[in-house]
Amino acid sequence: MATIIDIMKLKRAFFIVLVSAVSVTLFCYIVHFNSTHAHTRFQPGNNEQVQNLRSELDVDLFSYHDNLHQSQQLKESQLSVADEQKKRLEVLKQGCEKLQADGLVANMPSHKAQSHIIVNDQYKVLYCYIPKVACTNLKRMFLILTGKMNTSNLLSIKSGDVHFTFDKYFTYLDNYSQQEADRRIQSYRKVIFVREPLERLLSAYRNKFLQNSTYFHQRFGKKIVRQFRILPSKQSIETGSDVKFDEFIKYIMDPETRNQYNEHWDKFTSLCDPCTIPYDFIGKYETFNNDIQSLLEMLGVAGRVEFPKRSDNYKTTKTKDSLIEFYRQVPKHLLSQMWNVYYSDYLLFDYPYPEVLKALKDDIHI
Repeated sequence: MATIIDIMKLKRAFFIVLVSAVSVTLFCYIVHFNSTHAHTRFQPGNNEQVQNLRSELDVDLFSYHDNLHQSQQLKESQLSVADEQKKRLEVLKQGCEKLQADGLVANMPSHKAQSHIIVNDQYKVLYCYIPKVACTNLKRMFLILTGKMNTSNLLSIKSGDVHFTFDKYFTYLDNYSQQEADRRIQSYRKVIFVREPLERLLSAYRNKFLQNSTYFHQRFGKKIVRQFRILPSKQSIETGSDVKFDEFIKYIMDPETRNQYNEHWDKFTSLCDPCTIPYDFIGKYETFNNDIQSLLEMLGVAGRVEFPKRSDNYKTTKTKDSLIEFYRQVPKHLLSQMWNVYYSDYLLFDYPYPEVLKALKDDIHI
């Protein structure tokens, strides 16, 4: 009971303080109004002047309430973001402890991971890029933060320039001596963005094999067709431009392929060493708009970079809406293998067992 009474007293005290604050605000406003409008005489019956004063007072009260509400929302949002980051980092820590107990964690960051980490000394931040996780836009952002782009609009920087022409403006962690790299790992903020692994895998297939990506057709498509298609046509062998999804998955699951994955379908654990490098900000593709805003605020550049929402520049069917359509082409025994291959990514970043695998393995028709 004493606790309830104390709470009621606190509420009453808060109400008194709030009323006092509003009263003081109104008083100050009236004094200010009188001082700035001393030359104006209110004529008896001048309803227009009275109405104007009422309107100004109404606007002032509305602004006060609106600012108070926005401030409260901001505090709640910051608390929510902090709690979510704390949860994600705790899941990562526990997952790494499990993998370490199984002898699956290296003693130091790999060269592959360090070659995927962009360094910005000005903002003291490291970003490990993972293809097919908003990688192009995140790289655009870090290009702007180098100070060498004459724009704050990410979409004004062409995709090809991001990965090729302007790559020279990036400094990667493997450019430093191990001592200098370790110093940055210990003292800088470390950022990683991840995505549901099987959705990301399908996104890589759609982007690299269904679209006109000559390099991937020549480098991987021709090999996949020769190795996993019965009686392929001469044209398919020569161009590699018509790789089917089940053929792509067979290639991914082939034991001879697993140690030489391309970065577009390699595991997060391999690309970024999350159990060796202590990341302190985990963004997710599924909550990208909120997470990127939190990152911009954390770095103090929220007003400097215009980050488009995903829906603003996404013209094709969302990958997650196509999962069943594509994965039902894959033999069931390969579905189980896929879970085993990407298990560590699911474990470390708190992704549940994929609904698409559950549905297809149980012969659920969706």
